[in-house]
Amino acid sequence: MRSELNLENQLVIGHVGRFTDQKNHTFLIDIFFEIHKQKQNSRLILVGSGDKEDEIKEKVNTLGISDSVLFIGFKSDVSDYMQVMDMFLFPSKFEGLGLVLIEAQAAGLPSFTSASVVPEEAKVTDLLQYISLKKSAETWAKIILDATLQRKDTYNEICSAGYEIKSAAYKLEKFYLNRLE
Repeated sequence: MRSELNLENQLVIGHVGRFTDQKNHTFLIDIFFEIHKQKQNSRLILVGSGDKEDEIKEKVNTLGISDSVLFIGFKSDVSDYMQVMDMFLFPSKFEGLGLVLIEAQAAGLPSFTSASVVPEEAKVTDLLQYISLKKSAETWAKIILDATLQRKDTYNEICSAGYEIKSAAYKLEKFYLNRLE
């Protein structure tokens, strides 16, 4: 799929989420812009759609990085796209469980998300790193670029953390039922 998307020999950073204020795409683009300054071979894949999509496309054009950002649109199965990614960014302003972060970790992706926003339950491997939204885009970029960008087999870690599909479904149901109370 990398060759289909013309992403061979590229550092592929990914994000999956609706284009809403909650998902913080504006800051995500700022982070990618800082990464791209240092890694010209970096590309950003954005999977999703939503009200803020045109605004984000305009920002990408204004920054002059439209050749480096791919807007994929809504996809019901994101696993193929996660296999193309080298890392996953998720700088949400607020979040429930952040199930997509668990999917990213299961795909072996080093993942970076908002501290004090995404619950600790989302950290099922050592691949997930929390960064404060009070930090600048430059700081996020530095932390991300300094991190080890190696994928690893995380199946056993995911299962031992209780995220085998049946127990994951049960925990997710329990999580949301507790939120409703």
